[in-house]
Amino acid sequence: LTGTYHYAGGFDAVSEADHFLAVAADYIGKSMLVLDWESYQNRSYGYDDADWIATWRQRVFDKTGIWAVVYASLADAYDLGLDSTELWVAQYASYNRSYGYQSVPWNEGAYKCAMRQYTSSGILDGWGGVLDL
Repeated sequence: LTGTYHYAGGFDAVSEADHFLAVAADYIGKSMLVLDWESYQNRSYGYDDADWIATWRQRVFDKTGIWAVVYASLADAYDLGLDSTELWVAQYASYNRSYGYQSVPWNEGAYKCAMRQYTSSGILDGWGGVLDL
């Protein structure tokens, strides 16, 4: 499974969606489409989150027939007007290194989501740096 990822800048949602689709054109239908909604460098964060996300996702869907998943922290995830099946939720117990893949992470079952990210400091054999897991 691969993903094609857009980090929201919070400018015009339709323009950002169109840019994402142009850049990701070769991957449409071959990978999961993802919108990353975070506060850093996002001018709409905290103002019109749900509306901006809905507009961006609708534009992507209208052009591709595919609904994008939204990546967000647990603190934001359930304020975005999305169903749990549309969320990739990041929640970390700590920022300490986590060695090996956890098939049942510490927060499994605490809430519903399509995907769960439990560390930004994961270490896997065969990879020379840290990974989001």
